[in-house]
Amino acid sequence: MYTGRVANLGGNLIKACLAALLIGLVFASAPSASAQSESSQGRVEPVRTPSQAQEIIDVLSKELAESTQQLKTNETLMSSVEAEAKLYRAELADESRSAAAPAVDGFILSENIGAAENDPSAQLRARFIGSKVIADDEETIRKIRSIQSKLETSQLRFDLLQADSQVLESAIFETQTVLDREQAVLGRISERAIHDRGRDGATRTLVEKINNGGQQGFYLATCPVNGPHNAIDSWGAPRSSGRSHQGIDIMASVGVPVVAPVSGQIVLAWGGNLGGNVFRLTGDNGVYYYGAHLDSFVGSSRRVEAGELVGYVGKTGNAQYTAPHLHFEIRPGGRSAAAINPTPDSAVVCGGVDSSIKWRG
Repeated sequence: MYTGRVANLGGNLIKACLAALLIGLVFASAPSASAQSESSQGRVEPVRTPSQAQEIIDVLSKELAESTQQLKTNETLMSSVEAEAKLYRAELADESRSAAAPAVDGFILSENIGAAENDPSAQLRARFIGSKVIADDEETIRKIRSIQSKLETSQLRFDLLQADSQVLESAIFETQTVLDREQAVLGRISERAIHDRGRDGATRTLVEKINNGGQQGFYLATCPVNGPHNAIDSWGAPRSSGRSHQGIDIMASVGVPVVAPVSGQIVLAWGGNLGGNVFRLTGDNGVYYYGAHLDSFVGSSRRVEAGELVGYVGKTGNAQYTAPHLHFEIRPGGRSAAAINPTPDSAVVCGGVDSSIKWRG
């Protein structure tokens, strides 16, 4: 049952070595500091094209999936071997108890032979019984040795599987670490490219357009950025840690007004290192709106009307290393519901949003 599996355990050691070599090449592939850019954590970040980063991610993801599946297989096999060893231990205990009976019989037999010293018939019967006791004793010993051999083999199989699993766990940890790093690199590459195209537009810098007059979108009463801005459709673009973009980045200069896109109850708060200063607006229509990276707020949490000033565009949170912008999301089902692509609706009310330009990575 396990012969083929045990024979292949060395294959995982080879795979682990190859994975370590790939990981080493990923880290070693970073060019000199003069050819690198600073990451959001202040570390030197390798220069990659999106296709190069994606290729590395694909290879690492495949290796991670294979190693994870093999680890699960090992765990199943180890459970099976443990159950088998448990049965052998129970058999060994039974045979050990059985082995005690011939010993007692032998002791009684020696006493009988001594007592039948002057009775040839009694001595003959005693010796016949004695030969049977010895035969039974030898059979019991043979069984015990056979069970002990099987138990030792099971323990060896378990030890080999356990060692193989430890190699796999180490390889999985290292591969996951590098995969997270490469996903973050791809996310930042994509984000910078989106911001560059959103900031520059098709052929120009920030479009001198504010709102499209009284035109209203299905989910928006007005554009959340009330000043010169530009944006493209970056919905679903890759982000760090394997995330995908769940909104639109409306590029604008620091200090451009941010207004409530609809009437409702707004919360102005610090959203952590990711979002920085954020607004969370539950509209009278039941839709949830989220805006991030504001430079500062105007007033505090309150009820607002559509178009009411709530803050200014900034670079807080993880936007501190990118161009200033408002990250904007729409969630029709509420805060915990799925987000929708806000670009089409934003394009209706925001003159600088071009929904025809889609970022594909």
